[in-house]
Amino acid sequence: GVHELAEPDLAEVDEAVVIAVRRDEAGIAQAVSIAATGKGPRERLHRNWLARARQEGATEMHVHRLAEGETERRAVVLDLAADTEQGNA
Repeated sequence: GVHELAEPDLAEVDEAVVIAVRRDEAGIAQAVSIAATGKGPRERLHRNWLARARQEGATEMHVHRLAEGETERRAVVLDLAADTEQGNA
């Protein structure tokens, strides 16, 4: 799902891959930050992640819950992060 990049929404996110997104003038989305979250408090998104994403211009977060388990979530994050870096090169 796509959500506004807001702290109350972050508190509800668990066991997901979360992508902070900004949009350019044409409305095209660009990933700013990608994170994997879990059920435990240590694994949830932190306020500093939210602050960094906002500083980079993110205004929305895309939440994906298709990955099963921590290993798959981390693999998705690594894959998306590599794609993002290639797009910025």
